[in-house]
Amino acid sequence: MPSFWIDADALIRPNRDGFYSIQLAPTFWQLLEQKAEEGIIAIPRRVHQELAHYGDNLADWVNARGNSSLFVDPDENVSAAMTRISDYVVQNYQGHKAQEFLGGADPWVIAHAVADAGSTIVSYESRVNLTSQTPKIPNVAQAFQVQTVNLFRMLQMMGVVLEFRG
Repeated sequence: MPSFWIDADALIRPNRDGFYSIQLAPTFWQLLEQKAEEGIIAIPRRVHQELAHYGDNLADWVNARGNSSLFVDPDENVSAAMTRISDYVVQNYQGHKAQEFLGGADPWVIAHAVADAGSTIVSYESRVNLTSQTPKIPNVAQAFQVQTVNLFRMLQMMGVVLEFRG
């Protein structure tokens, strides 16, 4: 099972902000594919669905790899975890904020990580104050004892060294 489950923003930000854009750092994107083939990282299918309609180069990249080992469909364990996550979010957050969160890919990232015990979520979301009524991946994941790290920390944890050539 994968060690890392990738959230959409861990793909959007590096591509959009340019430091690891698809055009500038194709080796980084190839590394993601390689680590997926090795079973080290994975991206929930729901994240693919979210990114596939952006109409940009990231959508093109995602769509070209839609049937690859990068993207994983939920199984019954993930569905069971999603039910527990939904119950938790509905009980702990305001109605419209809870429904907005549950309608996106974020709870599916958490559900995959919960079902894959011991794995880590890769996201740029930051933990918010416990009194916040906006569910965020780090807060909800913490309630299920799932660690979250950003993309750079994941690369460090995997021992990745990126070399750039001119």
